[in-house]
Amino acid sequence: MSLYAVSLSAGEKAVYEALWKDVVDGNGQLDAGNAVTLLRESKLPDGILHEIWEIADAPGEGYLLEAGFHIALKLVALKQAGNPVDKDLLTKDAVIADLGPHTKKYAHLAHPPSAPASKDGGDAVDWTIGDDDRARYCEMFASLGPVDGCITGKKARKVLMKTGLPTDALGMIWECSDIDGDGNLDQEEFCIAMALVGRCLEGTPAPRTLPKALMPPSKRAAGKQAAKPPAETKTPEPEKVQAPPARPAVTKVTPPPAPPTTASAKPGAADGGGSSTAGSAASDEWVVKAGERKTYDAFFKTADKDGDGMVAGGDIMKIFLTSKLPKDTLAHIWNLVDVDDVGAINAEQFALA
Repeated sequence: MSLYAVSLSAGEKAVYEALWKDVVDGNGQLDAGNAVTLLRESKLPDGILHEIWEIADAPGEGYLLEAGFHIALKLVALKQAGNPVDKDLLTKDAVIADLGPHTKKYAHLAHPPSAPASKDGGDAVDWTIGDDDRARYCEMFASLGPVDGCITGKKARKVLMKTGLPTDALGMIWECSDIDGDGNLDQEEFCIAMALVGRCLEGTPAPRTLPKALMPPSKRAAGKQAAKPPAETKTPEPEKVQAPPARPAVTKVTPPPAPPTTASAKPGAADGGGSSTAGSAASDEWVVKAGERKTYDAFFKTADKDGDGMVAGGDIMKIFLTSKLPKDTLAHIWNLVDVDDVGAINAEQFALA
């Protein structure tokens, strides 16, 4: 019997209940040994897992019932998002715990399948990209270190898989955004991909073909030459440059808020003010203005106590929490800026966050 109440979203409940059926024994229990093996898939240190176990198995029975199992997974998810292991956080919103293949195979349960889209790409929906959103996407693109104006399919896959969208939706997003079919994304294509992700996170089904409103004028010829049949909704091969595989699903979150609107970045700014992308005019104007960047850098230096130019997630989350944004939104922001999954970010990524 659990001593603590835990709040689960519909997505968390669906995934955790399915996982429980995989691990529960004939007595309706999960013993300590098997629980530890499963929880180690979270990649959290054993010391942290011990703290989680002490709360989940508060009665000291040496095994978990389903309620205790839910508590353990909730605490894992909260810790992965940069929170402390604290029973008082069990009623807070959180993303779904990442237990590798164990939670990945149930990711689809947290999201309804994408409904069939109209042949013309769902033009009844307003697919236009606002200036603030475009500026934010350009800043994200710049932070990914494009080479010759493009990021690789592998790097794009890392960003997309962090969204938690179902594999079928990600497959259609990739097919729509890689307009010239070269397996890479330039700045315009990346903005398209992010716009589609944002709409899907808001509940709009992923389109099977690129909506007309999203087709850049400079890409219209390439779009006709590279026209492809509607994407099949199957999981891509890991080593091929295809749509990114789904990450353990997250609860539905609002896309990260747009940066200050005092200025808008123009296509080409993400290329470092050098060559333009697909005919866009070059610009040195950034979303994060010089004055703002100076303030953000001061915060970063305060957090970077060892002066190595990187700050770990736990320390950054303390700063993020002062924003009063929901923890699941902060976790989603962290996932977007920590592109390399190293658990730490640099000054540029901090400013973008």
